[in-house]
Amino acid sequence: MTDITTVNVSIVGDEGVGRRSYITRIATNEFAPIRNSASVVFTNQTEKWKFLLTTKNITPQAAIVMFDLTRMDTLISCKFYIDGLRKKFKHIPIVLVGNKSDLAGFNTDGSDNHFISYIHHIIQSFNCYYYSISTKSNYNYDLPLQYCARILANNHKLTFD
Repeated sequence: MTDITTVNVSIVGDEGVGRRSYITRIATNEFAPIRNSASVVFTNQTEKWKFLLTTKNITPQAAIVMFDLTRMDTLISCKFYIDGLRKKFKHIPIVLVGNKSDLAGFNTDGSDNHFISYIHHIIQSFNCYYYSISTKSNYNYDLPLQYCARILANNHKLTFD
């Protein structure tokens, strides 16, 4: 019998940043919005995972704070979300996620310094990790949850099949 561990990951962010589309992409591999929260389930032995959709409020063991790469106001809001998570849940891993990289009109080479520098400011201020993703094109969409699973399982080689 496989040992299954349930990990609760809170996904937060402003309206329109793609939280529901992200959950849908993970749960069904489709690009369509739904209105539920997600819990991550992965097996320690086989290093495979699946997602359960729930409507319960469960204390998160990790958090994904999502913003829209095309809207600076949603990035600014991330400080509020991360600060609240840190106050309430102290030491949970937090991943900052910039969604809609397929639409983003800035370059990560530093030519859009204000946006990029603000991302780095949040990462350094709150000691969190960052991924740029696109739920629409599948770009890096699994990496934020894989990062959370690796930290919580204390297995930095854990991969998703």
